[in-house]
Amino acid sequence: MTTTPRAPKPKPAALTPEQQARAIDLRNKLARVRACKKQDSADIRAWIEADALRRAYKHQPEPFEAEFARLACEHPEACSCPADYPTWTPGGTT
Repeated sequence: MTTTPRAPKPKPAALTPEQQARAIDLRNKLARVRACKKQDSADIRAWIEADALRRAYKHQPEPFEAEFARLACEHPEACSCPADYPTWTPGGTT
C-alpha cells in the first residue's frame, strides 16, 4: 500500500500591526479571566471548607466553657458586684 504525500499546510498570512495588537490584547484578557477563575475557585473552596467547619462545631460547646463557669464558684473573691463599684455606671454616664 502506498500513500500519497500530503501537500504542505499553507502559512498563515502575516498579521497587520493592528491585528497583532488585538491578538496580544485578547491573550492578556484571556490570561486575566483564567487567573480570576482560578482565584474564584480557591475562594469558593475556602468558603465551603470554612462553612463545613462552622457547621461541624456549631453544636459543640467551647472547650473551656465549663472551666470558665466554675471560676466564679471556686474563686468568689475574684468576682465583683455593683456594691464594689458604687461610682461607676454602665456606659460612662453619671
